[in-house]
This record gives sequence, C-alpha cells and structure tokens, in this order.
Amino acid sequence: AAQRVFDATYSNQTVGPFLVWTELTGGRGNAMFVTSAGAYLGALVHGYGGVRYTADALELRPQLPAATRGLRLRRLHYAGAAVDAAWNATHLTLRRHASV
Repeated sequence: AAQRVFDATYSNQTVGPFLVWTELTGGRGNAMFVTSAGAYLGALVHGYGGVRYTADALELRPQLPAATRGLRLRRLHYAGAAVDAAWNATHLTLRRHASV
C-alpha cells in the first residue's frame, strides 16, 4: 500500500521543471497544492517508516521502497524525546537525541 500511495503522490501530480505538486492529475487544478505534498510525506513517514503514535509508544514498522537500499527519518518527536530512525534490508538503528 505504501508504494501505491507514494507513486500516486508524484507520478501524475507533479509538473514543470521544478516538479510542483498540483491538485489534480495531469497538471490540472491548483498549483503548489500543499495537500499533495503532505500525502507524499505521509507515505514516507507512515507508510515506509511504519510510524504509529500511540498513547503508550512510538511504534516503527519500517519497510523499503522498491530499488532502495535504505531510508532515514530524522527527529521523530514523541513524549518529550526525539529519535532518528535508519533502516536497510537487515537492520534498524535508533538514535535518541540528548535534548529536543
């Protein structure tokens, strides 16, 4: 599901030399449509990162996009702390920051 959402957020909704997100596919609708950019980021953080915020924990269930060796999410904030998460096909590394 993450790959489908990720692909849909940019494949048909970015136009021009700067790949600006538009509201509708094919470059139609409003230019600089921030909601589309939010969907792109959501697919990365919550789809591939598997980030879930609960009352008791920050959960990570990461996966890799096709043809990608690894990903990193920096400064995930939860309960007054911040962590970096980096993963590849075999390892997940978490690093807690000393202060937020």
